[in-house]
Amino acid sequence: MNPQTMKELDIEAKIEAVIAGKKKLHFTALPMEGVPRNEVWCNEDELRRQGVADKTIATVRAAG
Repeated sequence: MNPQTMKELDIEAKIEAVIAGKKKLHFTALPMEGVPRNEVWCNEDELRRQGVADKTIATVRAAG
């Protein structure tokens, strides 16, 4: 994730991604300057294992 976005969302290490308001996934967040502010980059293989399709839109927040 973009470090500035992580700061704005109070994300330190873990995020929760909610897909279609139903499926909740948890990931470790790493700050990377090269990631655009409105995007979250994830491991493609991990997303496939979790049943997430390419170009899926998700709500991301700090994991609680």
